[in-house]
Amino acid sequence: MRARLRRWLFTLTLFALPQEFRARFGPDILVDCTTVNDADAPFDGVANAGNVVATGLRMRVASRFRSWRAPDPATCLGRWVMVIASVVLVWKVGAFKLPGSSGLDWLRFRDWARGPLLDVNTPTGGDMGAHVWTPDVIVRDVLPAGRLMGWSDDWFAGMPVLQFYFPLPTYLILALNVVLPYGIAFKLVTIAGSLLLPWTVRRMLQRTSQPEPLPTIAGLSMYVFIFGRYYDWTGYGGTIFSTMSGEFSFSLSVAFAAAFIGKFTYLVRSGKGRWSTGLILAATGLSHILPTIWALAAAALVLA
Repeated sequence: MRARLRRWLFTLTLFALPQEFRARFGPDILVDCTTVNDADAPFDGVANAGNVVATGLRMRVASRFRSWRAPDPATCLGRWVMVIASVVLVWKVGAFKLPGSSGLDWLRFRDWARGPLLDVNTPTGGDMGAHVWTPDVIVRDVLPAGRLMGWSDDWFAGMPVLQFYFPLPTYLILALNVVLPYGIAFKLVTIAGSLLLPWTVRRMLQRTSQPEPLPTIAGLSMYVFIFGRYYDWTGYGGTIFSTMSGEFSFSLSVAFAAAFIGKFTYLVRSGKGRWSTGLILAATGLSHILPTIWALAAAALVLA
């Protein structure tokens, strides 16, 4: 009975997945396991659906790991340069503190200390204090009523909640808050757009068949943009100063928009990835409307 239930759940899962994923997780893909791990023998059939799923997931992770060891030295170098730049960005936004103040003290990794980003406190600054309220009122008043948006009496005669603003960042905060303290979950979602943008821009140029080092240069240029001051005016959007002032929905949407442009270009050329392209576009629109307009304009140019 238990084995039959597992097979039924596995079959239902396959039908729920997009077409391009069914082959990766179905039994047929396991015949190709020697292309992922040469030490494995070709698959000869597994009756247990749980083993099929586990083996498929293991192969997918292994193939992703192997893709980082690309034969092109320029691609490998570009990836690791981006990783180093990302670590610097995480350090600059306060995820950890380096030991010492001179020399090579920072190489003592075990002495690295947790930074203010991971402190359990309430983020503030600019409009951030107002955004801190939204996830709280969603949990307190809106979700118990069985709705995703609603009304709050916290201000004067009341005000709409998430009816005129973008809901995805708020619900990402709530999802992380299940396993993390509220302040940490809020701050992680706040910086998510800044962390993702260089990588999505790099991937966008790769999807448009631009050779290295152009994708890496484009990705690194996003770090210059993120930390730009622009004549001390911080309201442009997408920069770290705008993000920390409360415009983190915009930053997240910009990162999703770059991912959508690259994914849409790949879809037009290969016909693959309809579901994932649609999901990325939905995430862009549910984070902010302005990058969504830019992404759709870029998609129109791709089709032109």
